[in-house]
This record gives sequence, structure tokens and C-alpha cells, in this order.
Amino acid sequence: MFDALKRLGMIGIGAISLAEDELRSTIAELRKKGELSEEEGQKVMNEWRERVALNQREVKELVDKAVQDALKAVGAPSREEFDELAARLGKLESRLGEEQR
Repeated sequence: MFDALKRLGMIGIGAISLAEDELRSTIAELRKKGELSEEEGQKVMNEWRERVALNQREVKELVDKAVQDALKAVGAPSREEFDELAARLGKLESRLGEEQR
């Protein structure tokens, strides 16, 4: 599952990179034709990058939730449960060490 998510992420990064290259090319062509100023082109690129960043955050949240749901479905402990168990184990080890002295 994690490999599939990693591959999907890499595909997404590649697609974003290709889209950015295409957008830059289109902006350059429009600037050459005089249909777009440098400032307008920069504004378009900045807006596009902001949307990409927002979408990346949304996708990350969805992936995080899907992973948490999958772990919950298979009965894996949550991070908090794991930390509680680790703390209890540490206390038990300390007690056992004291009793053996």
C-alpha cells in the first residue's frame, strides 16, 4: 500500500512539473505576442503555484486520513496508544530492574 502511495506521489510530482513547464511555455508565447505583460505572466505563475500548494495540502490530508483508516481497520494501535504502551512497558521494566537488585 505504501509503495503504491509513493508511486502515486511521484506520478503527481511529475505531472505538476510537466504542467508547470507547459504553463511557462504558454506564458512565454503570449508575452512574445504581446498579449501578456511580464507582470501578468508572473501573477499567473504565482496563482498557479498557490493552487498547487493548496491542492498538495488537501491531498496530503486525504492520504493521511486514508492511511489512518487503513491502520485502524487492521487493528494497529494509534500513535497515542503506542506511546501509552511504551510508557507502561518502561515502568514495568524499571520495577523489574528494582526487584532484581
